Amino acid sequence: MSVLSTFRLVPLAGLFGTVLLVAACGGDSDDNDPVTDDGGPEATTLSGSVAVGAPVNGATVQVTCRSGNGVASVTSAANGGYAVQIPSADFPCILRVTGGDLPGGVGALHSFAPSASQATVNVTPLTDLALALAVTSQDGRGLAAWFQDPDNWDAVSGGLSDAVDSLRTRLDDADYSLPSSWSPAQLMAPFFQAFTPSATPAADTLDRLLEDLQAAIEAAASDYQTVLADVISGGAFPDPVEPDPTDPTDPTNPTDPPTPQGAVAAADLGDNAAPTPSEFLGVISRTWPVAIYDVPAEHPEWYGEGSLTIGGTTDNWTVTLLGADGGTVVSQSADGAFTRALTPFSVSDFGFGPIYMSGQVFINQGTAITEFVNTFLEWDTGLIEGSAGGNGEVKFRNSVLAYGDGVPDIFDDLAGTWTGSAQVSCSGPFGPFTTVTNTITITEQGQFTLEGQTQLCGGVLPRENQWGGKDDFLIPGVEESDGAFLMQVDAQDLVNVSAGQVQIRFDENLAVIKMSAWVGGELFEMKNAAKQ
Repeated sequence: MSVLSTFRLVPLAGLFGTVLLVAACGGDSDDNDPVTDDGGPEATTLSGSVAVGAPVNGATVQVTCRSGNGVASVTSAANGGYAVQIPSADFPCILRVTGGDLPGGVGALHSFAPSASQATVNVTPLTDLALALAVTSQDGRGLAAWFQDPDNWDAVSGGLSDAVDSLRTRLDDADYSLPSSWSPAQLMAPFFQAFTPSATPAADTLDRLLEDLQAAIEAAASDYQTVLADVISGGAFPDPVEPDPTDPTDPTNPTDPPTPQGAVAAADLGDNAAPTPSEFLGVISRTWPVAIYDVPAEHPEWYGEGSLTIGGTTDNWTVTLLGADGGTVVSQSADGAFTRALTPFSVSDFGFGPIYMSGQVFINQGTAITEFVNTFLEWDTGLIEGSAGGNGEVKFRNSVLAYGDGVPDIFDDLAGTWTGSAQVSCSGPFGPFTTVTNTITITEQGQFTLEGQTQLCGGVLPRENQWGGKDDFLIPGVEESDGAFLMQVDAQDLVNVSAGQVQIRFDENLAVIKMSAWVGGELFEMKNAAKQ
């Protein structure tokens, strides 16, 4: 028996806190297998989470593939993680989990790895239910029997997406709260979306859905095997358990996000979304705190929390911007300006909901910092942002949860190594594309270390970024696609600070929903980012 034909377990000391040392042997190797530099066949590190909501520790994870070369057995770690190397030519493979911390009534859970390009494969009740539906419809046997003697691989693999779609629809019809990450466009998320299982997950996650399903099974005084049999025969899921809105420990109830250091609140711009110019000026005529986040090198004393004062009349409005040191950055009136604008914010409805337009206060007496000031105000968000100087030499805004030198408390939770998948093409934008795993390691001191590959493999990595300057922000998401909160680290020179070299999007509870970066002009992607 050639050792090259066996599955090889990878050391996991830095990944799961333990080293797995057991490997199983199989049949002979294929002389036509592509080989690595050391003479062995090319291999894929298959990894993922074993979870029923809470992580499953100490379970036996068996992997068997269509090649028949061997069966690998590995034990899941305390966080539910597992990892095993499989020769790339051996795929597709099926996974079976037994024992360990599986709840009573769960005999086994299964999952499916279709190809070597899919390195992340989870094993949960969701993957088990979907695979059981696919096997029953395509093979006619039960899932346990099929695992012992698998056949019809192509048919089962081809029917898996329809089974997942059916499962998603049936859970939705049963009034389970489905996470936004499991959308029709990301249909296979339960199988391939990396996540870190927790006993108390955030509301909008696959892990939360697993917790809800397990809670419903227990509330119905049933067990998973009974639910599985009911679902396969066309029966209904047990009713989900309604959250208790008075229970602050219930993770499905949103909590107020923490207020990190350096916060500058949004403005209260009244209750009139479409004021006249005089009403508009009346609402905004006051002194507003603003975060000054970009200053010229010769005026570092302006950087920090300053103030913006608006006043005057609709014929001659005034704007004064003070730096953090109290010094005057610009103080101008509209009288005699080359160009000027006092435009109220407004609202329009095109039949699909209100569209809020920003207001503007603009004075242009010249191009110098002391002569030019432009400010935009958003009624619906309370955002005030703008610049002084014809080239935007000084930039300011409110609606900032944290910025600047002090590392916010959120890094206590962010600290660790995050991994996510990306599609890259080293031969050009038209492919072929391969799936890689990218990582971002974050410290409590706000340091970021990026490793992996950019989309066209042209970015130089590893690269380090650091929170702690004039260009680091944690702000409310400016667009719905940004999430509830958005972190920009080492933001580029734009007024709307929307081009941070590192970008993290959070949900309403400040749980990470997406990470990305720009390296050498190329996207460094982290789909389904999860902390290891």
